[in-house]
Amino acid sequence: EGIVAARDSGMFNMLDVPAIAGLTRQLGFDEAADWLGDRSNRKTYAEGIFRGFTPVE
Repeated sequence: EGIVAARDSGMFNMLDVPAIAGLTRQLGFDEAADWLGDRSNRKTYAEGIFRGFTPVE
């Protein structure tokens, strides 16, 4: 949800992970920001960028 909100804002290039992490935190999506900050999630994030994200409830 937080990553989708960041994408929909159009404020940053989605490949700029630190900027997207900061924006998700500013938007109140701390869990998404923490997930983005974990480098082990980078492959999954890149796949989501190019294939689409599935929101987690």
